[in-house]
Amino acid sequence: MLRIQRIIIIDDDPLNNFIITQNIRHSDPSLEIVPFTLAQEALAYIAKLGAQAEHNVLLLDLNLLNYSGWTLLEELEQFPWINKNFHIYIISSSLAPQDFEMAEANKLVKRYIAKPFTHKEWSNIKLDIAASKQL
Repeated sequence: MLRIQRIIIIDDDPLNNFIITQNIRHSDPSLEIVPFTLAQEALAYIAKLGAQAEHNVLLLDLNLLNYSGWTLLEELEQFPWINKNFHIYIISSSLAPQDFEMAEANKLVKRYIAKPFTHKEWSNIKLDIAASKQL
């Protein structure tokens, strides 16, 4: 059984957060969705959740205001429980080959998804998670 407790969205564009939220709510209206436009606030929230917060999906934009998604990923590595309790997906408009390569090489990132985020992308994420049996 697929168990997802919460979705955390980190994107500095409120419109993208809205679009992602609506695409998720289309098939999973009861999921807790927590959007952030500031990476630092999201990091503090994740740290506060701590190791006991299981079954999370993190949707992370790379190009954030005054911050980089790559920097945030480096900071998330400090939490020993992050890889166990979070499925992290990059959601970005960047088509730079080095971003795809860096995402593939990063042990925390499950997959790179090019914007726009669609209902089909959410379905694929759920299939990924179900196949991994991690959540």
